[in-house]
Amino acid sequence: MDENSQPSDNKKNEAAQLEYMLQAYQERLVNVSEQIESIMSLIQKLNMERELLENTKQIKNKNMLVNVGNALFLDAKSASVENVVVGIGAKLAIEKDTQSALDLIKTRIEKITGNLNAAIAEKKKTESFIYDISYKLEQLVG
Repeated sequence: MDENSQPSDNKKNEAAQLEYMLQAYQERLVNVSEQIESIMSLIQKLNMERELLENTKQIKNKNMLVNVGNALFLDAKSASVENVVVGIGAKLAIEKDTQSALDLIKTRIEKITGNLNAAIAEKKKTESFIYDISYKLEQLVG
């Protein structure tokens, strides 16, 4: 190998490393974007639950369709709205008074909003890395 080929080999190696890093960050960006969509969907669902709990007095003794899973609905009438059953995770649920359930949902929304903000910051950071690596790669390859 002569001396002239060494700089070219170094450029090829550096370009290959940058391309690998670029691909890794692009995959990370896709994952973070999917995470953001999932978190936003969960926040939307929790906000709907919050609104329902805030308006429980309006639904007392009224007919409604209740989702019992897999797009299966039952026609029901709410006899009592003082207590609700709330999922607490790990497929466990407990009975709480409406205000306590509302407070729990608000706390969940706050926590998940914090997760959303962290994911958005991670997305911006990843986009910045992608931009920087793309620029370096373009400068190197020309």
